[in-house]
Amino acid sequence: LMHTPEPTKARNYIGVRKHQILHNRLRLANHDLNAHLATINLSETSNCLHCQDNVQETTQHYLFYCTKYLEARRDMYASLNQLGYQPAEINTDLLLEGDDDRDETTNKEIFRTVQKFIARSCRFKMR
Repeated sequence: LMHTPEPTKARNYIGVRKHQILHNRLRLANHDLNAHLATINLSETSNCLHCQDNVQETTQHYLFYCTKYLEARRDMYASLNQLGYQPAEINTDLLLEGDDDRDETTNKEIFRTVQKFIARSCRFKMR
């Protein structure tokens, strides 16, 4: 039997191309955050350059904890709250993969919201 690949989700193609690419790079763990760059010898440190306490700049740190992006994160949480998500329900899987229990329209809004956060953070340069 021939394997039929799963259809690509439309939500992966939402938004401004540049932000769509950055969002997908976060999802695929192929991004320019220091924790990743240090593993491939492109950064001398895996730590966040904005936070104290030698905390690693991981995807989770960037999306949820880095103090530099507090205001953009508040806006992201407010938008997700309007979609019916409480803070305790917002996690890395939701932000990077979407919610298969919700319709595609809601998932597109989740992705637009995350991409707006990425854009506002100005953390990434396009290669």
